[in-house]
Amino acid sequence: MLYNAGWKYWCFDGYQPVLDALNITEEQIPQKMDQIEVDHFVSNVHIVFEFIMAATAFSANTVLFIIMNRLKKQFASFIFILRLAMAVDCFMALCTLTCQPVVHVSYGYFTVYCENPLLPKAMIVKCMAMVFQGTAIIATVVWLPVQFAYRYHVVVEGLEPPEHRKIIYFSATLVAFALTIYNMWAVHRPLPEYQVISRLLYHLDGWNTEPDQVFMGGNIAEPRMWLFAGWNMFSTTVSYAIVIYIELRILTALNKMAKNSGTKQHQELNRALTALAVVPLLTSVVPISIYMTGFFTCFDPGSYFIKITFSLSLASILNPITTIGLIKPYRRMFFSMIGMKHLGVSKTEASKTAGATSVVKPSH
Repeated sequence: MLYNAGWKYWCFDGYQPVLDALNITEEQIPQKMDQIEVDHFVSNVHIVFEFIMAATAFSANTVLFIIMNRLKKQFASFIFILRLAMAVDCFMALCTLTCQPVVHVSYGYFTVYCENPLLPKAMIVKCMAMVFQGTAIIATVVWLPVQFAYRYHVVVEGLEPPEHRKIIYFSATLVAFALTIYNMWAVHRPLPEYQVISRLLYHLDGWNTEPDQVFMGGNIAEPRMWLFAGWNMFSTTVSYAIVIYIELRILTALNKMAKNSGTKQHQELNRALTALAVVPLLTSVVPISIYMTGFFTCFDPGSYFIKITFSLSLASILNPITTIGLIKPYRRMFFSMIGMKHLGVSKTEASKTAGATSVVKPSH
């Protein structure tokens, strides 16, 4: 549903779109607020879902950590990259578990809140939980260029990057990380005057909330919202541009080394580590782009887009799973750990083993 107000939204002047949708006046807001009933079913389902997702993420990363340490001599040069990816995933899972965010885009407003009932009621606590949640989402993208830079040095040059390169890589990443935290604080600081309109927005789309919920966000006319969207778009675009450039150089180098026996292992590792860039793209960047585009084009997703934000929890789960699944020795180790060692062996390898161990009976 497109807004009827059209260009009026670029000169946003208060609650009117929401009041029109509710068919009430500003004077009737207190009465309307008293009539809102809290529906605990949806929120309870969301809370249980987030706990399950976090537990799954930590379990998957624990399994990867165990496998990685057992095979660290075999893949010593890639251990740092995997540890960095795991640290980002665990940070994301921890922030999501702590905040349990609910995101909504409707009627020219971007509204979020932390639904975790175990968080203290203090406004600043919920604000900081949401700031770190937003930072964790962008961190899955911001750290990718460092991972790919390490991969280039290890795959192409056979060594980790020199110390001066490490300083450059991490300094640039930490600056981007600091800018992200500042940007998240600008958007997610709680504004007292924003609480009433936010609760009406959630009520309007059937997601009723607690009366004392702390809402954060802003409307389409606020410059901080444009800075927020602009920084997210800029950091994501630059990060993936660097990633694609480095990946092309890695693939070119691997093609030149195609006759080398060790290249197959490098290609296998490269595929697995490439998945670490694809997963955040599909689970975080794309969903965020969809509902932020809806917000800035005055398109009202209502209760539809709010349901796709669950995908933000998936990167921390899918990253370790794809890493184990795409690296053959890791995959074998995993099946061995769960007592299904035969599943980690291909048919070709199984036939070779059978042929080598078969006994030829002497003829009489």
